[in-house]
Amino acid sequence: MDFQETKMDKFFATDGEPLILHIWEPKTVDAVIFAIHGGLAHAGDYVTPAKFFMEHGFCTIAPDLRGHKKEKVDIKKFDLYVQDSLDVLKWIREHYPQKPIYIMGHSMGGLIATIMGLKFPTKMEEIKGFVFSSPYYRNAVKVAKILEVLSGFLAFILPKMKVPTEDFVDFLTHDEEITKRHREDENKGLRGKFVTVRWANEILKAQKYVDKHISEWKFPAYYVLSGQDKLTDTPAAKQMISRIKSDLVKLRIEPDNYHENFNELNREEIFKDIFEWMKQLV
Repeated sequence: MDFQETKMDKFFATDGEPLILHIWEPKTVDAVIFAIHGGLAHAGDYVTPAKFFMEHGFCTIAPDLRGHKKEKVDIKKFDLYVQDSLDVLKWIREHYPQKPIYIMGHSMGGLIATIMGLKFPTKMEEIKGFVFSSPYYRNAVKVAKILEVLSGFLAFILPKMKVPTEDFVDFLTHDEEITKRHREDENKGLRGKFVTVRWANEILKAQKYVDKHISEWKFPAYYVLSGQDKLTDTPAAKQMISRIKSDLVKLRIEPDNYHENFNELNREEIFKDIFEWMKQLV
């Protein structure tokens, strides 16, 4: 337990894939946050919000997503992330019966959580609300059109081919201590450095699905977007969010933040605002 978890657990997803759960549990649990981490990252990144919410009676449960905690991140189908998350949600309901549940997703985790809500609304009916940080609705790094067109073909013939990617670790947060931790996590093999062509193609298809269907969103949602985000296209995300019924959305934009709002220097202010929003939904 390297990230101040109070305990960890392990269970098996529908297809038998083992999933590790990082759990930050207060002595008395008033509510549960199901937290889904971003691409190339790991569940330990949720230590910052988890510590804050644990002091307020919230238990945070975050799984390490399959295909992560290795140098080259890969996934056969994006829907595996979604199914795994549904399995985790079932586990949470069994272990914390009758507790209010919130779903929190950062970056790719936000993309996963959005598709959960869009594709499986009846399974989300008991969810009190969703919290999204820099959801990965569109890539801020421009990709040559020919590569985008060929992505499906390359994913078929060379699925595990490495995609050349820039090093963005220094542009995730202004908090130098957390940036140092990210670098250490890379050296330990906890954070990925590259993705496969197949992974990139699956992300692209998931993003297109959200773009097409986001107006169908039905649940209370708190969004925090970053003004200096070098990974997620913030203007595109803002435009998509505008298609959701306005009475369901609270939108917060942090103009000076990099990508990781939950690890930024102003995170306590953000957490307090999220907590107040959550209290209104109970």
